[in-house]
Amino acid sequence: GVLFKMISQFFILSARGDTLLLRDFRNEHIGGANEEFFRSVKLAKEDIPPAFCKDGVNFMFLKREGLFFVFASLSNISPPFAFELLNRVTKIIKDFCGVLTEDAIRQNMGMIYEIIDEIVDFGYPQLTSSELIIPMIENTAVDVAAPSFLEYWTPTFLSGKAPSTASNRPIQDVTSKKVDEIFVDVYENVNAVFSHTGYLVNFSIDGSIVMKSYLKDNPELRMVLNDDLVIGSASNNPMARAMGPVCLVDDVAFHECVRLNDFQLNKTLTIQPPEGEFTVMNYRIATEHDCPFRIFTFVDDVNNYQLEIVVKIRACFKETIKSKINKIKIPLPKKATKCSYRFQQTNCQGMEGDFNDELKYFLWTLTEIKGGQELALRLKVTIEHEVAHRAKQEVGPIHLTFEIPMYSLSNLRLKALHIRASPEKTKQIHKWVRYISRSNSCMFRVSGA
Repeated sequence: GVLFKMISQFFILSARGDTLLLRDFRNEHIGGANEEFFRSVKLAKEDIPPAFCKDGVNFMFLKREGLFFVFASLSNISPPFAFELLNRVTKIIKDFCGVLTEDAIRQNMGMIYEIIDEIVDFGYPQLTSSELIIPMIENTAVDVAAPSFLEYWTPTFLSGKAPSTASNRPIQDVTSKKVDEIFVDVYENVNAVFSHTGYLVNFSIDGSIVMKSYLKDNPELRMVLNDDLVIGSASNNPMARAMGPVCLVDDVAFHECVRLNDFQLNKTLTIQPPEGEFTVMNYRIATEHDCPFRIFTFVDDVNNYQLEIVVKIRACFKETIKSKINKIKIPLPKKATKCSYRFQQTNCQGMEGDFNDELKYFLWTLTEIKGGQELALRLKVTIEHEVAHRAKQEVGPIHLTFEIPMYSLSNLRLKALHIRASPEKTKQIHKWVRYISRSNSCMFRVSGA
């Protein structure tokens, strides 16, 4: 038998279902697979699994930046293999285009077809790293801007700032750009569950340090992290916790290009960076931290037909910090027919409310929240029948989405970033660092729900 199952097709779809790119590797006559896939996704009553079979065709997909990246096969290929390859495909396309957007893919379609043909040949994977593919590509990328409100800042050992779009450039720019630059993102994704009494039931942080290098000749780097960083079983040591405000990390995984010779001694990572974007380190923290936000909800039945809901949000971080892209989703009773709302503060600039009658939830959007600020929303919900007292149990749980730039919840920091090069060249290199704490899954239960 065949030891390795083959990929039949690869395609990229927009959020609307438009086919941005389609490559048929084996001519196995599975026409219309892209349309069948999108139809299955849209008609699914619940979230569709990332691997499923429809009419004899196996689909495996990833969703990135609102786009669907899909493999279709008549063979029963291994899902872990397919997801790993899809992940590498999206990474390489992003390296070459600078950003993963519909506009970038449309404008760089010829180059992306070249890339796909280097990655997969007749359904078999070939080259899966940007370094190996760069010499094979004839087309050059069309630079597409990606709007963003975040900024890159240099760490404390430097000064200045740059727009966040500075790193959204094709890696081919390394050969043409005169300025040597390196960008580092420290992402922390927060998972939290609160009971209806405000007690923290579950908490964790999934973090990563992501680097994108525009340095010529890829010189060796030395990244220095905080001295008080404690990893693994040492984090469970009572002596480590007694030291006070240390950075405790439970699990950590490093990229293959990272050497750890000096890590135990002085928390230094020696890195030989590959081409394009890569994750230097993934880490997980399961120890309890102060959540950036607290939400308090009060539900009362005004009469048999109406509920009154008060939702308060408090920002539990320094006043100098601002949170962006804040959304609070409040599920309402299934028999809710009308919902009016009022913000309980005089200045409501940057706040919006929207009642989704079809899915029965209210979305409270705040463009910005400053540290220490407390905001409140009052809802009046009309119920279809005289069941307001029972409908109280259907309110919630509340889901919070946020993104806080230049804020590290775990206190993980870059102390220094050294580049092995001549003193003259080192002075010309620009180093940029950005910290982003954001929600992954933050849930606040209501009334014992």
